[in-house]
Amino acid sequence: MAEHLKPGIGHIEHVEIDLVPRCDDDTLHRKGEALEHWYAYLFDATRRHNRSIAYDHENPKHLEEWGFVDVQHTKIRIPIGEWGQDWREHEIGRWYRVNLCEAIEALSLAPFTRPSYNWPIADVKRYLGEVETIVQRADIHAYHDL
Repeated sequence: MAEHLKPGIGHIEHVEIDLVPRCDDDTLHRKGEALEHWYAYLFDATRRHNRSIAYDHENPKHLEEWGFVDVQHTKIRIPIGEWGQDWREHEIGRWYRVNLCEAIEALSLAPFTRPSYNWPIADVKRYLGEVETIVQRADIHAYHDL
């Protein structure tokens, strides 16, 4: 990346989603274990293929090591669903839930069907249906960090 940039001119914005499901109350742990298990499987399967999907919390440090200055790190909570406390969080959560439901299969099919797991596609799709059911529930107050 650095070979395409001139020092002192402009800026970059680097955005990543940390897919670890989080929850500030107990609703995820009591009712949404399938979402937590999905991420654990996804993390493990991608790590086994040296393509970890995990967010690297060292990214700001790496940017500084590469010569970037004035590195700022802002974490934004993205609700999964319409449980947010204000209209803005409600809308963001609604659209993020749609996005996540569309992405779950694309994120999971290859890692779950390759040799490290070798699950049949039909089993993966059935399992992902269970995960999507959890994502759709309004009584689970889960979120991801952006």
